[in-house]
Amino acid sequence: MAMQNGVVNKRMIIAIVLFLVAGGAILALLFFGRKIKKMDEPDFYVSTPGDGGNGKIIRRNMNGEKDETVLQAEGRVYLSLGLDESKSKIAATTSGNGVLLVEYDLSTGEETILVTVEEMERYLEEEGVEKNHSPAWRVAYHPGGGISFYYCSRLWLYSDGECVLLEGFPREYRGGGVAYRWIDSDTVYVSAYKGWLKKINVYTGEEERYLRTDSNHSFEYVIGSDGSLIYHDDKTGWYILDTETETSRLLCEAGFVTNVYAISPDGKYLLFQEENHGITGSGISRLILLDISAGKTSVIKKWGDEERYAIIW
Repeated sequence: MAMQNGVVNKRMIIAIVLFLVAGGAILALLFFGRKIKKMDEPDFYVSTPGDGGNGKIIRRNMNGEKDETVLQAEGRVYLSLGLDESKSKIAATTSGNGVLLVEYDLSTGEETILVTVEEMERYLEEEGVEKNHSPAWRVAYHPGGGISFYYCSRLWLYSDGECVLLEGFPREYRGGGVAYRWIDSDTVYVSAYKGWLKKINVYTGEEERYLRTDSNHSFEYVIGSDGSLIYHDDKTGWYILDTETETSRLLCEAGFVTNVYAISPDGKYLLFQEENHGITGSGISRLILLDISAGKTSVIKKWGDEERYAIIW
């Protein structure tokens, strides 16, 4: 009887070992499969204030490889980033050393100052726009050529060495930097107050209420490759809006999110920075990857309390 029990116990041990080995193999396959899936995603770029206000733009790989500094400036920081359609140039609004708008060529490694603060003050005076303390944000390449950016509660277009004020943003949008996305050379999607996403012709001022979100304020958002709207409500998290029924469902909970977010080129993933601050004001920033279809998140990197200004992907 003891002999039989010994045989049974050995068989049970062998079975358990085989089960653990098989389970480990499956987990490893899933893990490495996920890593391979991430490797197919292109690099993304992040702007950071760096040390002592010497801002830099870093390139980062989804596989967690070491960050690579592609551009660094002494005495100024890069506030907002935009990537051109060919993904060969980066436009950036900046702060410090009297520089407002620059462009960086990824192939040559050359940075060109496009607009200085002094030049911008001349444009403000010509257009009768009162200067305020709002920095230059929301830079984007214009479909018809040039670079748009938001400054002093107005949307501007830099083209052929000059800045032009784009008319058509109603007063209710002229806050600290509304979220906008170009549809064509004349029209943008604009995140409006009261939770509306609107289409606005920036030259005529004609507007159309496009979609209504569950948010009661202006909001951060992206447009997916399938035309879906993914937006953030600062009280709960990221939502996806069904454009046919105009009903929303929660994708993931998220804390305080600034304009540091970007959607992957294939529209499958969303990268965003989440900031959590304690009673003392100190906190931690986390770079989070959201799988949009699955609604699952994973922390890509923890940044401590150092602020990041923008992500482009």
